[in-house]
Amino acid sequence: PRCRPAPGWLHRPAFSRLAMDSLIGKFGKHMDNFKTTRKLLHKSGSGVSSVEASDLSEEEVRLRSELEWQTGLTEALASYSKSVAEAFQMLEVAHRRLLDAGIIDTGLDAESVQALARGCAQARRLAVDKANALREPVDQRRAKLAMCREKVKEFDTAWIEFKHYDDKMAVLKQEYQDALNRGRQEKCEKFAAVSEAQAVDRNKAKKREAESVANEARARAEKSLRSVAAAHDTLCITAQDVFFNTAEAVQRLSSPSAAAPPPAKALEGALASQALTSPMLRAPPMPQPSAPVASSKEAAEEVEDQPSIELSMTPAYAKSLLSTPNLMSSLCQSYFRKYDANSDGVLDVHEALALVEDLQECLEIPP
Repeated sequence: PRCRPAPGWLHRPAFSRLAMDSLIGKFGKHMDNFKTTRKLLHKSGSGVSSVEASDLSEEEVRLRSELEWQTGLTEALASYSKSVAEAFQMLEVAHRRLLDAGIIDTGLDAESVQALARGCAQARRLAVDKANALREPVDQRRAKLAMCREKVKEFDTAWIEFKHYDDKMAVLKQEYQDALNRGRQEKCEKFAAVSEAQAVDRNKAKKREAESVANEARARAEKSLRSVAAAHDTLCITAQDVFFNTAEAVQRLSSPSAAAPPPAKALEGALASQALTSPMLRAPPMPQPSAPVASSKEAAEEVEDQPSIELSMTPAYAKSLLSTPNLMSSLCQSYFRKYDANSDGVLDVHEALALVEDLQECLEIPP
């Protein structure tokens, strides 16, 4: 037999859209009754992705925010150090091409061009060494953060499962009460709501099991979150180290350090440094014929007129310098020159006291 065409009202767009929305809603509600389906929806991200903030304590919210912050900063540091190293490598290659192309023949000062080449090489070496040194710690931190996020996700899944049975309990109890009311009206209260009571008992057992699983998952997630939060200061020092290393690399471009001295000169410099740090070995300052040495009073006044290092040196900054020996050496030389008021290459007693007093104040060290 020939099939009759469907009525025209079935082809109306408005009806089709409303019918489809209704069908999808009923299908989703029906599928939500199955535990396996709920897990698949949560895992794929089409379901509820995380628990609501109202279901978490203030400490849990803070720990989760710390996890997100550390995850973002760790990824940014890895990308940053790699990009900086690649940038300095490209700059060095480009400058070498200029040298090979004969840029010195254009009338530029050969020493200036070579100095910039040394600066590019030193900056590239600093950036590449830092990127290589950072790779393993970043990979370890990534693995730790990924494990923590997985434990948090396990708790979220378990908590959503518990909330499902908790919400369902209210519905089942209402259905049980309605069945009892109908039984009273029909004078058969004794045999009423039997299936509804069984559904309530089954849901209670599932709810207790889900609550136990959720509590265990919450304990594991909280332990992992606290472990991540304990590494907050370490990550801050790492970020500061990367920042200062980049700043030092940029500084090398404009003022590259001289080439390493030969062994004899290096030994002589080491002995001179030891003499500076030991008052018993320190030799008296040599007279400067071109610039007479200032008197002790004038030197003290000059030290007092010098700016304090309070703005540049803080306890956090000093702590981060422990992991950046190159920058620490550069700053030590800078502060030495700043407090060497008479420029004789030696810190006299009053000059050293001025430096110590400023450092005590900046680093909050009691006298």
